[in-house]
Order: sequence, then structure tokens, then C-alpha cells
Amino acid sequence: MQQFYQTESSSPRWLSQKQTTITQGSEAFPEEKNVVSGIAQIGGVFLPPLALSVLTEGQVIDYDPVTEVQVTVIFNGTTPEGNRLLGIQEAGRDFSVDYYYNQDGILVGMQTLEKPFIWSGDETQFYTEYWLTHQE
Repeated sequence: MQQFYQTESSSPRWLSQKQTTITQGSEAFPEEKNVVSGIAQIGGVFLPPLALSVLTEGQVIDYDPVTEVQVTVIFNGTTPEGNRLLGIQEAGRDFSVDYYYNQDGILVGMQTLEKPFIWSGDETQFYTEYWLTHQE
């Protein structure tokens, strides 16, 4: 599967993009849809670049006592390759999702860890990782 994003419009607080998804075996029929991300959306494709300078590692952004889900800054710095990166984690008892944003506030990577059977005592885990590999 490949996904492509083309920015159609933006402001300092939101970004509108056309998302094209091409699934292996159905290249002749790409799926297209419009997506909008803004500053109050966890896991959106855009964060204002100002967040890179304001958020600090270890900072708890949100916590829900009912679901026990917490949103935390897990990384804010420079990678060994010299790229500026902000990592935000949304985590509960049976899952975690790490979102990584570049210096422009664009989502460039995502890692998920799911423990769907933890409630029954089964420690089986599923790990998925996505990274933006090319940008034009």
C-alpha cells in the first residue's frame, strides 16, 4: 500500500490535503479523499511548527481518567541524521501509538503497539511501523 498527500490549502492552525491510496493489485483504481488536520487533533497529519519549540520531552499533554489514556511528548530533538523531530505518544493499557512530526509539523512516521488480548491475560503483541520515505 502507498499513500500520497498533496497539500491543497493551509493556515497556521490547520492543513487540508488530498490523500491518494494505492493498494497492491488495484493500481488502476486509486482511492482519493480529502483530509483535514488541525492543532487539536491527536495523530493528525499536521501540527503547527511552533509546537516543536513549545512542547518538552516528558510533558503530559492530556490524560483521561475514564479510559486511562495518556498523551505524552516522548521525543523533541534532533535525530542522528540531523533531522528535527517531535514524538507524541497516545497510550492506554492495551495499546500505544507514537506519532512523529518533522520540523515543518508534517507527520512523517507512526508506530503502533497493540495488546488485544491483555484483558484475558494473554501477552500477545502486534507491532506496526510506518515512515514517510520520500517527499517531493
